Amino acid sequence: MDLSERPAHEGPRHPWEVARFNFFASVVAHLASPPLRVLDAGAGDGWFARQLLLKLPSSAELVCWDAHYSADDLHMFGSQSDGRMTYRAEKPEGRFALVVLLDVLEHIEDDHSFLTELVADHMAPSGHLLFSVPAHPALYSAHDAALKHHRRYAPKQAAAVLSQCGLKVLRSGGLFHSLVVPRALTCLLERARPKPVAATALTWKRGTLVTSVLSTALSWDNRASRLASKLGWQVPGLSWWALCEGSSPPSFGVWPPTVASSPHFSGVKPPQ
Repeated sequence: MDLSERPAHEGPRHPWEVARFNFFASVVAHLASPPLRVLDAGAGDGWFARQLLLKLPSSAELVCWDAHYSADDLHMFGSQSDGRMTYRAEKPEGRFALVVLLDVLEHIEDDHSFLTELVADHMAPSGHLLFSVPAHPALYSAHDAALKHHRRYAPKQAAAVLSQCGLKVLRSGGLFHSLVVPRALTCLLERARPKPVAATALTWKRGTLVTSVLSTALSWDNRASRLASKLGWQVPGLSWWALCEGSSPPSFGVWPPTVASSPHFSGVKPPQ
C-alpha cells in the first residue's frame, strides 16, 4: 500500500490487496530456492513485506526501502519488527536474492535510469526481480493522477523497459483481468464528466458476505492469471507483472551506473 493510501488505524486489508499478495507469494514460492535476502523497493506501509516474510525461511531477512518514510514512520514500523525486517528511507547497501518492485515504476519520471540503478546496485548476479505496473495507457484515470502516476504501461512497453535495463523476463502476464471493464467504464464516465479525485486511504469496511464474494472472485481471477502465464498468453489485465532475472548490461548509458552520477535520482516514490 502506498503511504498516501495508509489508513489512520489498522484494519482489514482490501480484498484486492490480499489477492495481489496471494498471487505474488505464489510466484515467489515457485522459485527454485527461497530467497534469503529480499529488498522491497517502494515498500509503502510494509504490509506486503511482512506477509511475505512469514512465507520465507526463518533465516531470511527483508529490507523495506521507501524514500518517503518519515522519522515517525521508521520508529513505528521498526517497533513492529522482530529483527528480521528493517525499514530504510536511505538507499540500502548490498545485493539481494529477490528485489520486489510492485507498482512503483509508474511513480518515477525517469523509469529507465531508476530501474538500471536498482538492478546494478542491488540485484544479486543470480537474483530475481518481481515486478508489476498499472497496465494500458487508455485506462489512465483520475485515480492514477491522484496517486501521481506518470503513466500506465502497455505490456510491450513494460517488457522493453525491463530488457533495456539488463533483465530477462522469465514469466509475465496480465493481472486482475476482471477489473479491466469496470475501469474502462470509469474512464469513459470521467471523460464525459471530468472531476478531480483526491488520493484517499485504501480502507475496507464492507461486511463478511461482500468481502467473501469479492475475495473468491479475485482468487479465481488470480488462477486465470497463473494459467495464462503458464501457457504464454498475454491476457489483458488492470496490471502487468513479470518475474525477471539478470541478463546483460542495459543498451544505454554507463554500466554500472551510480547514484552520484545520476542527479535525477531522489528515491523510490514521489510524495503521494
